[in-house]
Amino acid sequence: MQGGGFRKLAVKYNMSTLKEKRRFFQLEMQVFADGKALRDYDASASFFIRQEGRVYLLGCLRDAAIAQWMHLSKGLITIFKE
Repeated sequence: MQGGGFRKLAVKYNMSTLKEKRRFFQLEMQVFADGKALRDYDASASFFIRQEGRVYLLGCLRDAAIAQWMHLSKGLITIFKE
Protein backbone atom coordinates (compact mmCIF):
# COMPACT_ATOMS: atom_id res chain seq x y z
CA MET A 1 0.00 0.00 0.00
CA GLN A 2 1.31 3.45 -0.83
CA GLY A 3 2.46 5.59 2.08
CA GLY A 4 3.31 2.55 4.23
CA GLY A 5 0.16 2.71 6.36
CA PHE A 6 -3.26 1.24 6.65
CA ARG A 7 -6.38 3.24 5.97
CA LYS A 8 -9.47 2.76 8.06
CA LEU A 9 -12.27 1.36 5.91
CA ALA A 10 -15.91 1.72 6.97
CA VAL A 11 -18.93 0.20 5.28
CA LYS A 12 -22.39 1.66 5.86
CA TYR A 13 -25.77 0.51 4.60
CA ASN A 14 -28.66 2.84 3.81
CA MET A 15 -32.21 1.63 3.43
CA SER A 16 -34.64 3.89 1.62
CA THR A 17 -38.20 3.81 0.38
CA LEU A 18 -39.10 5.42 -2.92
CA LYS A 19 -42.06 7.72 -2.38
CA GLU A 20 -43.86 6.56 -5.49
CA LYS A 21 -43.19 2.86 -4.75
CA ARG A 22 -43.94 2.22 -1.08
CA ARG A 23 -44.13 -1.55 -1.53
CA PHE A 24 -40.40 -2.14 -1.15
CA PHE A 25 -37.16 -0.83 0.32
CA GLN A 26 -33.82 -0.43 -1.42
CA LEU A 27 -30.58 -1.19 0.38
CA GLU A 28 -27.47 0.65 -0.78
CA MET A 29 -23.87 0.23 0.40
CA GLN A 30 -21.52 3.16 0.99
CA VAL A 31 -17.78 2.72 1.53
CA PHE A 32 -15.57 5.22 3.38
CA ALA A 33 -11.77 5.34 3.71
CA ASP A 34 -10.44 7.62 6.44
CA GLY A 35 -13.89 9.20 6.71
CA LYS A 36 -14.14 10.09 3.01
CA ALA A 37 -16.69 8.40 0.74
CA LEU A 38 -15.21 6.26 -2.03
CA ARG A 39 -16.81 6.75 -5.43
CA ASP A 40 -16.59 4.40 -8.41
CA TYR A 41 -15.03 1.57 -6.43
CA ASP A 42 -14.77 -2.04 -7.58
CA ALA A 43 -16.14 -4.74 -5.25
CA SER A 44 -15.73 -7.66 -7.66
CA ALA A 45 -12.90 -9.29 -5.68
CA SER A 46 -13.94 -11.18 -2.54
CA PHE A 47 -12.91 -9.43 0.71
CA PHE A 48 -11.45 -6.40 -1.09
CA ILE A 49 -12.57 -3.00 -2.39
CA ARG A 50 -10.45 -1.51 -5.18
CA GLN A 51 -10.42 2.15 -6.14
CA GLU A 52 -7.90 4.17 -8.17
CA GLY A 53 -5.06 1.67 -7.82
CA ARG A 54 -5.56 1.13 -4.09
CA VAL A 55 -6.85 -2.07 -2.51
CA TYR A 56 -8.73 -2.07 0.79
CA LEU A 57 -9.44 -5.14 2.91
CA LEU A 58 -13.02 -5.39 4.18
CA GLY A 59 -13.21 -5.67 7.96
CA CYS A 60 -15.48 -8.68 8.39
CA LEU A 61 -17.06 -11.62 6.60
CA ARG A 62 -20.52 -9.94 6.68
CA ASP A 63 -19.24 -6.89 4.80
CA ALA A 64 -17.48 -9.11 2.24
CA ALA A 65 -20.64 -11.14 1.65
CA ILE A 66 -22.86 -8.07 1.26
CA ALA A 67 -20.28 -6.37 -0.99
CA GLN A 68 -20.35 -9.41 -3.30
CA TRP A 69 -24.16 -9.43 -3.27
CA MET A 70 -24.19 -5.69 -4.05
CA HIS A 71 -21.72 -6.20 -6.89
CA LEU A 72 -23.88 -8.92 -8.44
CA SER A 73 -27.05 -6.81 -8.09
CA LYS A 74 -25.48 -3.67 -9.66
CA GLY A 75 -25.37 -1.70 -6.39
CA LEU A 76 -28.91 -1.98 -5.02
CA ILE A 77 -30.72 -4.76 -3.19
CA THR A 78 -34.52 -4.62 -3.22
CA ILE A 79 -36.41 -5.80 -0.13
CA PHE A 80 -40.15 -6.26 -0.57
CA LYS A 81 -42.59 -5.41 2.20
CA GLU A 82 -45.15 -8.00 3.14
